[in-house]
Amino acid sequence: MPTLVVGEIDPFVAGVTNRMVNARLLGSVNPNSNKAWLDKSLEVFYGSPENEKLVSKILEDEKVNSIVYIPSGLGSISRRKSSIGDYAKKQLFRITHFLDGWRKSKNAQEQTLIFVSSFSVYGKDDVDPSHKTSLKPMTELGAALMASEALLHSYAVSYKLNIKILRLRSADPPKCLEDIVTALNLLKSHKDGVCQIFHMPSDTSSDFADDNVTNLTSIPGWRESPSGDSQWMDYLLSKSFIPAARVLVFGSRGWIGEQFLELLKQKKIEVVSSKSRPGSDSDDVIAKEITEVSPSHVVSMVGRTQGPGCGNIDYLEGGPEKLKENVGDNLFAPWILAKFCDEFGLHFTYLGTGCLYQYNEEHQRNGKGYTESETPNFTGNKYSVVKGFTDQSLGFFKNTLNARIRLPINDDDSPRNLLRKLIGFKKVIDIPNSITYLPDCLPILLELILKQEIGTLNLVNPGSISFPRILGIYEEETGKKLEFEVVQVDESSPAVQTRAHCTLDTTRLETLFSEVLSIESAVRKAVEKISIHLS
Repeated sequence: MPTLVVGEIDPFVAGVTNRMVNARLLGSVNPNSNKAWLDKSLEVFYGSPENEKLVSKILEDEKVNSIVYIPSGLGSISRRKSSIGDYAKKQLFRITHFLDGWRKSKNAQEQTLIFVSSFSVYGKDDVDPSHKTSLKPMTELGAALMASEALLHSYAVSYKLNIKILRLRSADPPKCLEDIVTALNLLKSHKDGVCQIFHMPSDTSSDFADDNVTNLTSIPGWRESPSGDSQWMDYLLSKSFIPAARVLVFGSRGWIGEQFLELLKQKKIEVVSSKSRPGSDSDDVIAKEITEVSPSHVVSMVGRTQGPGCGNIDYLEGGPEKLKENVGDNLFAPWILAKFCDEFGLHFTYLGTGCLYQYNEEHQRNGKGYTESETPNFTGNKYSVVKGFTDQSLGFFKNTLNARIRLPINDDDSPRNLLRKLIGFKKVIDIPNSITYLPDCLPILLELILKQEIGTLNLVNPGSISFPRILGIYEEETGKKLEFEVVQVDESSPAVQTRAHCTLDTTRLETLFSEVLSIESAVRKAVEKISIHLS
């Protein structure tokens, strides 16, 4: 019968899971999680144990007989830095939601849960433990394990669940795994006691005074491994890095979505295009798809910038029906995805817009750019108004990255490519703006996603540039003369009143990625590539 291992994908969780017979893995990820650590034949469900529906679905669909729950950070070579409050929430939220998902599933009372803990609940690994020793943890992990053990006991009593606690001698990575796997396999069929505690032996005389060691060694079939594989950690760490990820993309059929999908395929990262559409389909349909796909990351490139008969944001000007479409695609869709990702413990990325600002006394043309924390101030069209609310509301979600782009260009001869359109314009206005060069910025976006960055980020190439300057670069790089007129516009012009013109500050982006191309370098590179298509 299958065993479900639950844990954050690290060498310890991978090593244990690979050695379990007929195992499945419900694995949450961190930026260091390596897919190469896992056996290729292993069935992996990405996601967090916070997703109760996912937990119940796996247990029922896979007909799981036993569960091994390994808390985040236990047996890990490195522990991520976070505040004590965030750490406690992460540990206790996960185990609580997992237990609720388990108890609500079919046949929960017939299954066995083995919770892997450690001697850090005592405060010191070298303590002389017995079942009477008081628990006095001295670390965040020890305190979280102690609290989890208490919670497990209450669930075992209240819901008549068969729960066992296996304490390792240390919270650090074990030298070998064979004895731990042997203990787990024996405990899978152990039915006696209420949340009974078992200690891994230490092979010292203190074991004779430890009833919890005897609880394990007295089980028929217990036998310590004479040697064991002490090189298991070195073997896993020698593997080439492949991000452990399954990315669910909403809006993958749009112009930018298709480019992002192709990038993921090139990087050999598992990607799934959504079948449902937030803003149109019901919330239940969206939640169901996320659960069925079991992604590690969710990305939204859903947005409404045009429609039948109109190829730009003027399409969204109008009455209630247009407002409904605008709000549905540009506000509600990313909001509901951010909400579900917080609820399910997943990282969420929204490809938003920087078309939220206008030049003013404090932010003049060719002056300082707008930072991520500044409130949107442009209200000249309904698209920007709705997007401004979206931009601000996403800041309240704990797992969300809001990546703002502006006037995206790439190297393709496509009618959606601003650079391609500009080359054919006979008149252009002379106002500097931020621009996003997609071949440079989409790979950066992917790295941000895998690193699980959160908050708002201006994803534009540093600097600002005007349309006449872009066409000037085209002439310089190709030697071709373009026929166009530069139109000077004042602040009262519709070109200024109904369109956002602004420069975005890129301090945060450049801190994270110092190699990002400047805006002029990006335009020159794009011109070089697109001129090949046009020659």
